[in-house]
Amino acid sequence: MPHMTGKNVRPNIRAKQGFSLIELMLVVVIIGVMVAVVLPRAWRARQDTKVNLVRQTASELGSWGMTWAQRNLESQNEGDSCNLDDYVFTLLGWTGQSASNNWGGSTYNPAQLTTCRSVSGNVTNTVAAIMPPDNQPRNPFNGVSYFNAPNDAAVSISPGQLQLARVVEAGTPNINQYYFVFLGPGSTTATDFYAGQGTATLAELRNGVFMARLAD
Repeated sequence: MPHMTGKNVRPNIRAKQGFSLIELMLVVVIIGVMVAVVLPRAWRARQDTKVNLVRQTASELGSWGMTWAQRNLESQNEGDSCNLDDYVFTLLGWTGQSASNNWGGSTYNPAQLTTCRSVSGNVTNTVAAIMPPDNQPRNPFNGVSYFNAPNDAAVSISPGQLQLARVVEAGTPNINQYYFVFLGPGSTTATDFYAGQGTATLAELRNGVFMARLAD
């Protein structure tokens, strides 16, 4: 019986050799382009998410601030003449600036109330004092409570720092507009506010987060 032999099969030399240098370089270039496009977009998306959290937190703080002011108004002694605006006025400034306003800290700062309130001992200490401790908000950019010093721009400059600001609409009576403004990614000074926000004009203020519109 004749011996059967199969067809000659040439070995796949290319498969054994793997990718060529040019192919590897193309892969590296493609990966580099993808990284250059994807990473900045991911970073911006992350920053935008944090900015949205700052806006949401400002809105929540505004509600707590108005609750604090209303409680103090209702606890006045008969004959006292403070109005709601007088209490909100004591919240002006950075939320971490407890030495000069009533957002946080353990000591109540009566600010402008001495001429319209005879007794300050029954004033709720601060906005932080009426909030559940586990609900006290944190700056998403630095992880620190909004009532602590690192969120005072006089101490350090960090994105997400919130300041309650006011612009007065002259009239009879004057109307006070209260908005939160905040520092954004890339801010380098305490007046470098995010996205056109500012404290000088009502147009700048309205780029922030509304808290109240009150007669003085």
